[in-house]
Amino acid sequence: MLKRNTSIIVFIILIFISVRSDASSYIGFPGDTVRIKIYRIGSSNSYGPIIDIYKTDNTIKIVYSVFERVIKDSLAEEDFLNKLMVFMKLKKYDITDSIIEKYHEKYYVYNRDSLFLNKKTDADYFKLVDKFYSTTDEALENKNIYQSQVKYRTDIAIDGVTFFFKIISRAGIREVSAHSPISTSHPLLYELLTNTLNTYRNKKHNIFLNKKTWGY
Repeated sequence: MLKRNTSIIVFIILIFISVRSDASSYIGFPGDTVRIKIYRIGSSNSYGPIIDIYKTDNTIKIVYSVFERVIKDSLAEEDFLNKLMVFMKLKKYDITDSIIEKYHEKYYVYNRDSLFLNKKTDADYFKLVDKFYSTTDEALENKNIYQSQVKYRTDIAIDGVTFFFKIISRAGIREVSAHSPISTSHPLLYELLTNTLNTYRNKKHNIFLNKKTWGY
């Protein structure tokens, strides 16, 4: 149980601290590029897909990363956590970022696939991304409507997972989240999540996204 809990802690640390590296990864993007990252954190040890959407005026690239496995190495994991905690306490974030990146690259295995969309043939999806980007964080999270629905939704307690939507552009970084979004609680978050998954399924016709998408 301890080893399993340690693995979960490692994964959550990697996800949360990746927020720091996302800002620097924007360097070199064309001036009009917007990146939207979708990922989730839940109560179980079933890691889900990470989705990266890169949009320019005329093209969109979507990268789907599906977690496959962790290469088990107890000594390396213990060493990683010890080093990480030391430098986090010292607030040496440049060093912690390097430690995390090297560990993640070596021990976390993802399968990846991507789509390239064109503004002429996928106009509706372009409009959806533009609408998402231009909508305020308050409107996206829609907290008043969500709170009014919570007591009626058994799915939140049983299978609930929290999705994070991070928007990265030259203007800075924004992040919103939603717990078990549906069309009535978080309409735009739900629409972007489901459309992005279904766009892949409709174009690729394979089983790459058939597991660990929690019904979306």
